[in-house]
Amino acid sequence: MKFKIALALTLLISFTQADETLLSQKLHELAKSYTTTLQAQDAYLVIMDVKTGHMVGASDSKSSDEDESLAKLKKYRFEPGNIIQPITYAIAIDYNKTTPDELLSGHKGKFAIASKYITDEYAFDYVSSENAVVHSSNIVAAQLGLRLDALELHDGLVRLGLKDIFEFDAKYKNNLTIQKLEYEIYRAVASYGYGFRVTLLDVAMVYRQFLEPTDNSFLDPTTTSYVKNTLIKAVKEGTGMQGNIQGVVVGGKTGTAHVIENGKYVNKYHTSFVGFAEDDTNSYIIGMLIVDPKKQTYASQTSAPLFKKTVEMMINMGYLSKSRNLK
Repeated sequence: MKFKIALALTLLISFTQADETLLSQKLHELAKSYTTTLQAQDAYLVIMDVKTGHMVGASDSKSSDEDESLAKLKKYRFEPGNIIQPITYAIAIDYNKTTPDELLSGHKGKFAIASKYITDEYAFDYVSSENAVVHSSNIVAAQLGLRLDALELHDGLVRLGLKDIFEFDAKYKNNLTIQKLEYEIYRAVASYGYGFRVTLLDVAMVYRQFLEPTDNSFLDPTTTSYVKNTLIKAVKEGTGMQGNIQGVVVGGKTGTAHVIENGKYVNKYHTSFVGFAEDDTNSYIIGMLIVDPKKQTYASQTSAPLFKKTVEMMINMGYLSKSRNLK
């Protein structure tokens, strides 16, 4: 009897590993296809089981080996842009600095801090904290960051798992420090993902907490519920609309940010999307990063459609099941 149980477990593990290897191979094909179509330098994809934190699949456009891709994902750091905005939003809500329905000034698309200007692609007169995330308002993200003091923003980022952004990076000449966060301009731009670098895995792990808060979670369950609903809205009617798919629950956030080389911003971009897809049984965090796409430079046009293709592939492979009741 014990032998039969052990054999069954061994076969189950073998089948699971085989499925995940196949998934990573499919992700590689998808990444390679999008890299070619967008004339990009590279593309990275990662899928994580929300309940366990297990990496279900990982790949990039240049390698079909999952372990090799994971090693790259742990090393490749980039300025994230607005995939950080839901994190700032969560910290601000948790510190009682805002509510999802609070209206904030959009400053008609141009917000002055000291001698600098923060701008938005779309000029809002007023917009709610929630809709600022949905539509990627840098200006409102900056205002929420300014409502937090340096210690609150620092501690919030660290407790959510982004402590590495405060560590010295010899290749990066714009490191974030708590001393810098004392200055309004650094706190403002950090709130929408500039002035520091992350890995795609870092952000995926934070987003997991929006769906599966633990007993020792930094965030209140009410906060995580707000953020999850905001991410769903961002895909239904915001910058992530091209990632929407019927039949499963999806949510997420786009990020578009300049590439920094030798301490200076250059005319290249990182476009990213971090989000989730779930059915009645399964839930996955899905992250993707496209490096220097030349045909399109906005994440809404690059990473969001790649997210949709990834979810469709997961449905076809049996990782997710569609429901007729979801639209």
